[in-house]
Amino acid sequence: MSGEWLKDRWLQPFLDASDLRIAVRRGRVINRKGWVRDVKVANGIFTAEVNSDAGVVHHVKVRMDVVDGDVWGDVVAIASDEAALSGDLLNGAVTNRVASLFEECGQDLFPFDLRDLTIFCSCSHSGAGCCQHAVAASFKFAELISVDGTLLLQLRGRAHDELTADLRAQRTGASIEEEPPEEDLGVRGPEELLEGFWVNGVMPNLVFKVIRAKEGELLPIVRALGAAPNGSTSNEVANTLTPLVRLGLQRLDAIAERADVVALEAPSPPPKDPNAAPSLDDMLIDAARARGELTSAFVADALGVNQRDARKYLQWLVEEGRLRITGRARGTRYLPVD
Repeated sequence: MSGEWLKDRWLQPFLDASDLRIAVRRGRVINRKGWVRDVKVANGIFTAEVNSDAGVVHHVKVRMDVVDGDVWGDVVAIASDEAALSGDLLNGAVTNRVASLFEECGQDLFPFDLRDLTIFCSCSHSGAGCCQHAVAASFKFAELISVDGTLLLQLRGRAHDELTADLRAQRTGASIEEEPPEEDLGVRGPEELLEGFWVNGVMPNLVFKVIRAKEGELLPIVRALGAAPNGSTSNEVANTLTPLVRLGLQRLDAIAERADVVALEAPSPPPKDPNAAPSLDDMLIDAARARGELTSAFVADALGVNQRDARKYLQWLVEEGRLRITGRARGTRYLPVD
């Protein structure tokens, strides 16, 4: 996903402030001239040096409260159960899903308005609010996070190496539940496949058994095959595959249940194939067009699922470019894409 949305989202409070129109115009020009340099990011603060037309160097500091430790813990715990989300964070990619996860856990990743930021500049106008130098530094910071999302996460309290360590610890610390013995169905057991499994050659015929439990889906046969060639433990391999399997099962369950879903307040246009039932995705898109917008509460009530699952269905459609998001937290709305 392009990082341009990160830039736009960070700059939104500055662009929305009507009293900063002149400062924004001048700050954008200063940044384009390359006069913002030596940007440094740490937990809760980034600093920069900004040149002026007169050749004077101004020192800018922008502070933002770090995300609470408990919220970071919740983010890591949820992300470790979603392979795609965990992969985004490990790769330093801050996607819409990552941002929405922070909102779900109780804190915004981005400033809602300028009151969420404490800004200082060494220029003589710093006491009159946000000056053009601070705006220029913010434009530069926005450009940097659009390329490297880890800088935004660092500002909010987690360096990339620390976040990576937290995610790996969460995954390797996942509990493993043994499968109860079953009758012999003539399928080779995992122990028989252990020796020499990872060597090059023909892949043996495997039956992957999925245990659907409250703790999650487990792949015991993968865990029994030993370490992978790249040094990953069998638990790491299984813990990476498990959320993929879970997401696949959730989507299959949602599709299977669509026959029991009551029409979402408005009749959907007939599908191209008159013999085929409309997909859940198409039903949600049709409902969004008929109503003008969808909310997670409405979808949860219509589908008979919890709001977290409803947000997940809607987020899939956002990532596919079929819906767009407006608002935030409880005011989030999902609008059809024209």
